[in-house]
Amino acid sequence: MSFDGASLSAYEVDPVALTQYLAHFAPLQSTTAPTRSAPPSFTEAEGQAANERATRELPLRLRGYWDSDEVDGYPSRSEAAMAVFVALSASGMTPEDQLAACATNEHVMQRYLDARHQDFDRAMQFLWDDIRKAQKYESENPRGPSKPEDFDDCDAAEPPPLKVLFDRPYESAREIVAAKFTEGQDRTLHYWQGAFQQYVGSHYQELPNPDVRQMLYALAAETADNPVKKKHVDEHSDALKAVTNLSDRIRPPAFLRNVDGDPDPANVVSMRNGILDPESRKLIPPTPRFFTRNA
Repeated sequence: MSFDGASLSAYEVDPVALTQYLAHFAPLQSTTAPTRSAPPSFTEAEGQAANERATRELPLRLRGYWDSDEVDGYPSRSEAAMAVFVALSASGMTPEDQLAACATNEHVMQRYLDARHQDFDRAMQFLWDDIRKAQKYESENPRGPSKPEDFDDCDAAEPPPLKVLFDRPYESAREIVAAKFTEGQDRTLHYWQGAFQQYVGSHYQELPNPDVRQMLYALAAETADNPVKKKHVDEHSDALKAVTNLSDRIRPPAFLRNVDGDPDPANVVSMRNGILDPESRKLIPPTPRFFTRNA
């Protein structure tokens, strides 16, 4: 079965805050739509895989739009939809994958069908146009809003506070990583060979498990609605290991995310102020995508 109809750059803000600010205040509605193109086709299997990935990638505050009819504080469904497209793009999903994910999601697709009087082809075109419009806006504003005061004509709201959800440890762990252990597109915490490794500005060093548990106890005490119990911290610790897992097969030094022009990691010299490629004499700025334990 196939559906026939015809990445964003790294942000320097918390992705949850970005989606909130962009949905509430960014002038997406005034962005000139890109030249119309027919939506691409995809197979049912591709749609299901994209939908599953989107469900994993979306921050908690957008799950209401994705899983039900809630918009979770957004002024309208259209602004919630734009926030979803931005969040999926920031996670690395292409517009084509976003289309497959959204068209396969019954809640999202039904909204677009309702907007086009149950005409499937017109609904797919409308959905594709919205996804590409969000992409065009980002391309014209590549860094995204970096702080609330960047918006000229609004009173910026505070981003939703980080909250530990005892009944959803995996989702809580993802939110913790997004808020505390993410720099641009890259994670700064990995669970590798039985220990947490944290990026410290030039290299990775072990973050002792007692320190991780102390952080989880403190977060739970500050944000949870119920008393903190050991089993809750145990579950969140296990979830954090799963969310940040880095295959034991990875051997440092290694680039965890490749960028065009990267040198051979085996030939570089990791230093406090960057990564030196002796062959080209180029100094690459320190980055958490370079996994090394020495500098």
